[in-house]
Amino acid sequence: MSKMVEVQKMAENDLPGLSIRASFLGGFEIWVNNCAISGLATQKNRALAAYLILEHERDHPRSKLAALYWPDVDEQAALHNLRQALSVIRKAFEPCSTGEVFSANREGVGFRAGIEFKVDVIEFENQMRGMVDRFHQQPGRGFPITRLKKVLELYRGELLESIMLADASLFSDWLVLRREALNRLAVEGTSLLLQYHETRCEWGEARKTAEKLVQLAPWDENAHSRLIDVLLQLAQGNAALAHYQSAVRYFAEELAIEPDYQMKQSHRDIQRFFESGRREPRKNLLSLQLPGYSTPFVGRSKELEILEDWVSEPGCQVITITGPGGSGKTRLASRLAETQNSLFTGGVFFISIAGCTDRQELSARILHEVSSVEERSADSMEELLAWATNRRALLLLDNVDNCSEAAELAAKILEVSRQIVIVCTSYNRLDLVGERVYSLGGLSLDGDLQSEAVRLFLSHLQVESQPESKTAEFIQDIVQICRLVEGLPLAIDLAAGQTKRVPSTDLLTSLEKTMDVLHSGAINLPERHRSITASFENCWNHLPGPQQSMLSKLTIFQSPFTLQAASAVCGVSSLDARELVNQSLLIWDGHEKYRFHRAIQQYAHGKLLLNSAEAELLRQEHAVFFYQQLVERYDAFSGDGILQFLDVTEAVLPDVIQAFRWLIDSGDWERIERFIHPLYCFYDSRSLYREGSEQLTVLASLCQESGIGSMSRARLLSRATSLSISIQKFDQVEEQIEFSLVNARENSNREEEGFCYNVLAKLAAVKKSSSKSVEYAQKALEIYRNLGDRRGEAHSLYNIGYALTNQGEVTKAEQVLENCRKICEDLQDWRRLSKVLNVLADTACSRGDFDRALKIYAEALQIAEKLGNRYSQSLILNNIGTARFSIEDYSAAEEAYQKSLELCREIDDREGEAIALSNLGELFAEIKDFKKGAEFNQQALVISREIGSDWGEMSARVILATCYQETGDLDAAKDELIIVLQRSLELEFIYFFNRAVVEACRLLVKRGKTERIAEVLSFITEDEESDDWVRDRAREVINYLPPGDFQKTIPKNYKDIKEFLVSSLERGLK
Repeated sequence: MSKMVEVQKMAENDLPGLSIRASFLGGFEIWVNNCAISGLATQKNRALAAYLILEHERDHPRSKLAALYWPDVDEQAALHNLRQALSVIRKAFEPCSTGEVFSANREGVGFRAGIEFKVDVIEFENQMRGMVDRFHQQPGRGFPITRLKKVLELYRGELLESIMLADASLFSDWLVLRREALNRLAVEGTSLLLQYHETRCEWGEARKTAEKLVQLAPWDENAHSRLIDVLLQLAQGNAALAHYQSAVRYFAEELAIEPDYQMKQSHRDIQRFFESGRREPRKNLLSLQLPGYSTPFVGRSKELEILEDWVSEPGCQVITITGPGGSGKTRLASRLAETQNSLFTGGVFFISIAGCTDRQELSARILHEVSSVEERSADSMEELLAWATNRRALLLLDNVDNCSEAAELAAKILEVSRQIVIVCTSYNRLDLVGERVYSLGGLSLDGDLQSEAVRLFLSHLQVESQPESKTAEFIQDIVQICRLVEGLPLAIDLAAGQTKRVPSTDLLTSLEKTMDVLHSGAINLPERHRSITASFENCWNHLPGPQQSMLSKLTIFQSPFTLQAASAVCGVSSLDARELVNQSLLIWDGHEKYRFHRAIQQYAHGKLLLNSAEAELLRQEHAVFFYQQLVERYDAFSGDGILQFLDVTEAVLPDVIQAFRWLIDSGDWERIERFIHPLYCFYDSRSLYREGSEQLTVLASLCQESGIGSMSRARLLSRATSLSISIQKFDQVEEQIEFSLVNARENSNREEEGFCYNVLAKLAAVKKSSSKSVEYAQKALEIYRNLGDRRGEAHSLYNIGYALTNQGEVTKAEQVLENCRKICEDLQDWRRLSKVLNVLADTACSRGDFDRALKIYAEALQIAEKLGNRYSQSLILNNIGTARFSIEDYSAAEEAYQKSLELCREIDDREGEAIALSNLGELFAEIKDFKKGAEFNQQALVISREIGSDWGEMSARVILATCYQETGDLDAAKDELIIVLQRSLELEFIYFFNRAVVEACRLLVKRGKTERIAEVLSFITEDEESDDWVRDRAREVINYLPPGDFQKTIPKNYKDIKEFLVSSLERGLK
């Protein structure tokens, strides 16, 4: 396999899977890869697309489809019509898909394999059938009522209600049958929901549901009769009578039938109601003792749906809800009890068993709540089993302290009843066969302002007494607070209470440091819910000593950790870790990583009880482990190993920094020396320039200023300097790199000396001193070649090639860069190769070979995206925009520039931001939107001057001059041009000088000053520093000149031209 094939294979991402989502109930919508489909204008095309989606599980013979939609024409004509319809559907899908959607041949048509379908019709059918079957299989043993409500919401109207095909009878027959089947399911589901509300005497909800049932089945006497009964229960006799009369008229006029027994009984019920004189609705007679709460239940819809499904599932009898203190286990369990009340014929019971330590206490507490018998036998366990025998009931046991005793009790109850369901809330599972465990985490944070966590926070606030709660700043603080506490309900409750006394901004600042600030003095809160610390104290006290020790030691990890890390650093086995997960003290991602909830980590770390020697040993084990991980992975820093190194390092970066600090504190300079460059490479490769420069500078400050530690200090500073230069942060960079270079020479560290020269070359290039850049890079190249260091050699060659490109020495640059490219491919150094390809594409642009340039840019961009190097991505996108601009593909150019601008702002690359803004300005100037062009370049000029970017300043000023000319502000144009003409020569920016010359000549011509203009422009058209765009602009001005103005006095050099034009502008525009 060739090297470039390997590169392309590495950079090539798998195509995203194709998904089709469709909504056909009460409307017609199709999305392919979340992109809405349009272009299906005719009803027949819509009907065909819908049919294929609804029947997507099999292929369809073309002859059958043709007959289904065109039965009245001959077969050949029908097949022709089918081909045309399929072509329309394909074209409608094309803008949203990633390839061919259909699998078609001469015989049949279907969707290709691997497509994920989500269709409201299919989802409604499957889920509703399953729930109806479950209800009939085991009545009185729970029901997923939350899911029933959710599924019924899918039925928003008839299937394909707007489609009628009078000339396709076979399709119409299929559609009618499908509609009737769906309607029957909707009627049956709505009837079940009505029964639920009727049993619970929830007459308001029952009325809404009964009205929906009548709408779905207006021909059904039972539906009308049930609505009349609900109205009577609400004491709305007049409404009941009116509906009765309306129903009778409907039966007579639409169905030509007389009322049957049910309607006649309803009429008698109405009469009895009026005779009774009742004026008040009937009350709910169901009783259920639940904990009282002063705030509404918010969120947990997903969790509640799953738990309801479990309690009603045949064979599921034991469920344990686990979670850390304050996660809302009790609240969720009580909500489950409330929704399932009336759905178990043997009753629903919510019982707190906090403090019960043995089976006798447990059975006595439960028996007291479930049985009304006043006289108890001596054996409460035996009596409880007698009560439970063959009973269909739901027992919710809250706050299980002793899991082993609770497990034995549950096992005995299950022996006497296969229909009883036990739900426990606990820190740990019961560890019974068949037990379902739901580990409760924080509330959902998805959707920010609409997330469950934020809605819970807002439910605690009093808008009248907290007017600031309406401000955008307050809401954003709330979102950040909810994220900091990871959606933990108790933490949110306490934080919401704190905002009544503390400004939200201050609370957020405090929470970023510690969660100890979350506490409440409310006397109507249980003691364990008055602070985060108290909520975990009970759990901690139930842990055996060894587990307390393990949990505390694991808090040394600052990021999610693997079992390998836990074992090597803390001596924690996989069984130990899983046990802590079972007790909701650790969170497992289901793969290989474990992590703490922030609140638990803080609490457990405070409980760490180690003597100084033990603590030091723990920190040493941690530091050595992450040092070895980083160094070993960096040793494989080539090919696919680059991405692996970057991903792994990013995931554990806080631990890596902590390890580095310990090594410095302990004076382990040998390990530090090996640690430095891999850490730098991570920051550089991921474009984390600001974070990296700051972190490496801090680490350098911790090193000794003299002695052996000074070498590490110097190497850290040289790399911090390199990262700072990438974001145009020049404070003290020259002093730092000079210190590092001197230190390298004093210690005869030739490799480090070469690195410093390359940093100096980078600094010179950024400051547009290309000749200096080449000089420094040549010194680095000589050192690395003598050392046989090919990575260093590639680094140096890249800097030389880049500088030569900026100098306009394209041929030399290409030779150097091709050499560099070969080394990168040999080393599989994709990181450097991406940069090399980018500059090679620049040289292709210089030669006017834009097709080749765009192809190379695309290769470079693929690698940069694969490596997650946003800086390189922004740079390449900017260059792609410029190439597209050059071939007048302005919309594609704008898209590339905008993407580059967004990336630059994300990574705080201010020079890149200025360049992207300047290029956007030039683009709009080219399409004659000079006002917008000036606005973009004014922004670019401000940034360029702030960061000291001469290149950015020259670019912005020359484009501003053009825009000012075109908008009539000739004085402003003149001022900009004089600055560019004078400074671009000083800076050796000949390209910008030539552009300014052309613009200055245009301006003088406008003022009637044509003397020597033709000669000046002729010089520019022949200058190799000019590109085709500049030459074309120059020729346009020449063509406007009178023929007699051409003279043979040729300007000798740039300086003469500058002096002539500056003088002419100053005199000619007075």
